Formats: sequence, C-alpha cells, structure tokens
Amino acid sequence: MGIQALTVTIRSLGVGEVTPADTMKILRRELLAGLGTALALGTTMVLLSLIWTSPETRWVGYVAGIVMAANSVIAVTLGTLLPMALKQLKLDPALISGPLVTTMLDTIGFILFLTLITISLNVLHLPT
Repeated sequence: MGIQALTVTIRSLGVGEVTPADTMKILRRELLAGLGTALALGTTMVLLSLIWTSPETRWVGYVAGIVMAANSVIAVTLGTLLPMALKQLKLDPALISGPLVTTMLDTIGFILFLTLITISLNVLHLPT
C-alpha cells in the first residue's frame, strides 16, 4: 500500500497535477482508501487466527490484526507525505522514496508488533 500511494503521489507531482500545497487533500484521499484496506486486512488476520490457533494463544492473532491494520494506515501516510516532503526540500522524490518507505514501514511494523506483544504479556498478564 505504501508503494502504491508513493507511486500515485510521485506521478501526480511529476505531471504537475499536484503540488506540496495539496498534501492534505491527497493524504485525506489516500487515508480513506487505506482505512478500508486496513479494516479488511486486520479483520482477516484476526479471523484466520481464530481458526488456526488454540484459545490460549488467540491474543497474538488480535495483536497481529491490530498491527496489520495500523501498518496499512502508516503505509499510505508515509507513501503520501514522504514524496511531498522531499519535493518541498527541492529533492527528487523518485530517487529515494521507494526504499525509504519500505525500510521505514518494515521497521515501524516490527517495533509496533513487539511493543504490543510486550504490553500484552506484561501489562495485561496474558498467558504465553
């Protein structure tokens, strides 16, 4: 999702359809699409975990579903904001945006997953 939002944003910048001043308009549009996908992916993850895991470990599936949904929203946000920021800084957004979005999204998703697992284990005292 992040690369798709990134590609659409870079293309729109390249053909002159948008400028960095249009960032909020584009972000709003991408977030609407991203929220629908986030809901579908997160729900699917949770439902699959309910089918394939034992009742004692289903909480991990809930955490994974939350992270999947959050990652989708973060992806479209990064895919929209990063090229706009690079364009504002007078840099070519097409040069580094793809690898940077992918790396940032992987890192954020991994940290978010580990953080929510840790919170679940330590604060909520869930079984392991």
